[in-house]
Amino acid sequence: MTRLRDEYRLVLLCSRVTLTTAEHDALSTIVRGKLDWGVVIACATFNKVLPLVAHHLTHFQVAEVPGVIRRLLRFTLLGNAARNQALFQEWRSVVHVLESAQIPFSPLKDAYLTPCIYRDYAL
Repeated sequence: MTRLRDEYRLVLLCSRVTLTTAEHDALSTIVRGKLDWGVVIACATFNKVLPLVAHHLTHFQVAEVPGVIRRLLRFTLLGNAARNQALFQEWRSVVHVLESAQIPFSPLKDAYLTPCIYRDYAL
């Protein structure tokens, strides 16, 4: 059986909104090891979960994350929050127009999910 690289395990572990205590402990253990942070960033970006990875690694202030990576993750969160807030405002404008015109609609994903599921515009 093939074992996943720690970099991939870290991304997989962080690819969720919340972590249990056991998952947080596993994350801490992985981060204390020798990681290729370029692989972590590339994998998280490719799988479109970099904001989630950034959230967990910055939220828990894991000391083992190198400073340049920590800054990149913080920048990712700030940029994603600004983008999602703009999209949510646009979504609210569209909703207002549809409701004013009494046009029925059903939001399926994207901007609608941000405040309902993630509760954090940075994610």
